[in-house]
Amino acid sequence: MLLSSCSLWAQNSDYDLIRQGNKDYRQKYVRDAETNYQKAANKRGTFEAYYNLGNAMLRQGQDSVAMVNFMKADSLGSVNNKKVAAVRHNMGNDYFAQGASYLKNDNKPMALQFFTKAVNAYKGSLRKNPNDEETRHNLAKAQYWMKKLQEEQQQQQQNQDKNKQDQKKDQDKQNQDKQNQDQKDKDDQKKDQQDKDKKDQQVQDKKDQDENQDKKDQDKDQQNKDQNQQGQDPKNQKGQQPEQGQQRPGQPRQGEIDQETAKKLLDAAQQDEKRIQRRLQEQNKDPMKGYGQRKRKDW
Repeated sequence: MLLSSCSLWAQNSDYDLIRQGNKDYRQKYVRDAETNYQKAANKRGTFEAYYNLGNAMLRQGQDSVAMVNFMKADSLGSVNNKKVAAVRHNMGNDYFAQGASYLKNDNKPMALQFFTKAVNAYKGSLRKNPNDEETRHNLAKAQYWMKKLQEEQQQQQQNQDKNKQDQKKDQDKQNQDKQNQDQKDKDDQKKDQQDKDKKDQQVQDKKDQDENQDKKDQDKDQQNKDQNQQGQDPKNQKGQQPEQGQQRPGQPRQGEIDQETAKKLLDAAQQDEKRIQRRLQEQNKDPMKGYGQRKRKDW
């Protein structure tokens, strides 16, 4: 009875399930192998169970499910370096395939991420099995695409930085041009205002000058008008007798003689005086001379 129990336990152990799964896998009963491997993983998740389950899923084209199981196996580890190397090799292949898919769809950032993961997985595999030529070959391909995309990304970043710098320069130039234009507009506006003020002042000065001239002309016209009115006054008409008691301009007062008459009278008196003096001088020589010759006046 004990042996039967032991035999029953042994048949249901994870080891037996893995062994049966390996048998099914070799016979290409991959789905049956998957079932046994899954049971073994559920019973006691070992490196062997997840590693074999990953291979079964990979054989069926379920790469993403296979990757999950490979990652679980890698996290558990094993003393069997070749199996660990194989797990990491398969992980590298899955990463590379995803990178190629993203690259085909022109999603270079995601492609670069998965090519980089593939490189790391292949390097980890070679650390456990340095002599695996297939892993070395796959590593070289993954490194090529990783470096190529890194260089493109770096060049793209440089172009973006250059574009940003150019945009900044353009923006700075636009800002400077705007400042210069604003300043020019202000200067032009100020000059226009100054010219306007100067012109307005000139117009005002001309207006004031014209007003002053008009006032002078008006004053002169008023003066001429006043003079004309005085000349037309009957009292000031030429030949008009002045009122009684009023003296004409330039006429001597009553009882007086004018200057010209006075001068003539003065000159005549002086001539008479000279003649009398000459006569007296002659009489002094002969007082009786001419005496008898005088005629008597008739009074």
